[in-house]
Amino acid sequence: MTGATPLDPEFTPGYVPSPKQSEGHAAAERYVLLGGAAGPGKTRWLIEHAVRFARRWPQVRVGVFRRTYPELQDTIIDEFMKLVPETWAVYNGQARQARFANGSYIDFRHCLHDEDVYKRQGVQYQLICFDELTHFS
Repeated sequence: MTGATPLDPEFTPGYVPSPKQSEGHAAAERYVLLGGAAGPGKTRWLIEHAVRFARRWPQVRVGVFRRTYPELQDTIIDEFMKLVPETWAVYNGQARQARFANGSYIDFRHCLHDEDVYKRQGVQYQLICFDELTHFS
């Protein structure tokens, strides 16, 4: 991202971050974890954060991970499709990838088994997001 000029993209229409979500979006730390009980918006935060990053920085690749593709589809991809305007990103279901006008991508990937990490060897992600991190070994 050297030499790139960041944009300041807005969130998806209708998203008003909670104080905890705002804190997560504004965090400057290398690792940011959001925790808590079911329902307070962790997955929505993850989607918004990934989309905003991809829109802010041209030519970046974001990896969004869950243990299985069915989990990705039911929780992340379906929500992504509802929230993100088609003018922002085009989703390719076969590749499980969203492509943004600025050349950035979000890859939706699974990692069920420990050896699945080797399928990602060589891919350079500038942001990696795990939904339900505690489900990973």
